Amino acid sequence: MNIKTPMYTLTKLLFNSLFIGDGISVDRIENRIDQLYELAVRNKVDLLFLKTLDKIHGLDDRYRKRLVERENQRFEMIITANKIIGILEDLGYNASTFKSFTPFPIVPNDIDVIILDPITGEEFNHVVKRLIENYNYMVFDKIPYAVTLHDSRGGPHLDPRFKDPYDIDLYVEIAANNLIYLDKRCIEGKTRIVRINGYDIKTLDPMYELVVQCIHSIIPEQIYLLYHFLTITSLIRLEGVKGLNEIADHLNIARELSLCLSITSHILETLTNEHGYRSTYAVEFFDKGYYKVKIPELFLILVARSLRDTMFRNTLLDQLRSMMNSENLAHVIKNLIERRIRETY
Repeated sequence: MNIKTPMYTLTKLLFNSLFIGDGISVDRIENRIDQLYELAVRNKVDLLFLKTLDKIHGLDDRYRKRLVERENQRFEMIITANKIIGILEDLGYNASTFKSFTPFPIVPNDIDVIILDPITGEEFNHVVKRLIENYNYMVFDKIPYAVTLHDSRGGPHLDPRFKDPYDIDLYVEIAANNLIYLDKRCIEGKTRIVRINGYDIKTLDPMYELVVQCIHSIIPEQIYLLYHFLTITSLIRLEGVKGLNEIADHLNIARELSLCLSITSHILETLTNEHGYRSTYAVEFFDKGYYKVKIPELFLILVARSLRDTMFRNTLLDQLRSMMNSENLAHVIKNLIERRIRETY
């Protein structure tokens, strides 16, 4: 593997900036800024890259404008999150964001919110109706266990194919389509309040945020990005790893968590020891700009989880049964193909 790939340079730059403070030699990136920025966008860390670049190198007018745009989008998303959590609490529900905010600045695709209380489908429909009628939200997508809302304070949603800073995925289960990949009862009471740009945001405790990030990367998305590496290392730095084995055993997620943390540790090893052993995880990550979960890895995870986790097994069967409908099957096939060929999500 060529250790000086663009992905290696980007990873080293952002990792050093977050954890070491010495950045990276400016001449290493002087003629590669456009290339590194495109890679940062694909890896969902473009805001962090622009802020880091501004600090060590400065920004031209084009990138300065982009930095302001992304910071404004992030600020609107913080308001979006604060507002929906407050409304749900006023309606009597315990809710939290998840996989939306990290210890470093990012702009997520949208805000993910989970209602942690037990709630029936009928009651959830009633909540959504109240959000539409009383709080000026619009619904533009529905999937099992979730709806996608648009906060109309930002005006109408112009194109449902693209998310904007006023969009929220509101979940009643932590799920992808029919598959519940983490039982929300296990994270009830595992929340905290963080202060971001002057707003209180309820999110998961660091260890549980780490767990959700890992499982979401491995099972639904099937891809591991620089975003995941920096998020996981940041959360471990905040909380350490004490009790993680017990959490993994309790949630029946040992195999998928092990894969995610193995990828993380091998990338870290390569960053800190350029002449050391380079695993297939690190080679693919630095050469391609991501690590794609392999079909055998995913298959073994699904089988192992199904044997130990009744809810996971039952909802996986629900997903398989839904594929007996030809339209659903076509949608799933299209989705799987996209996941196998994409470089981001």
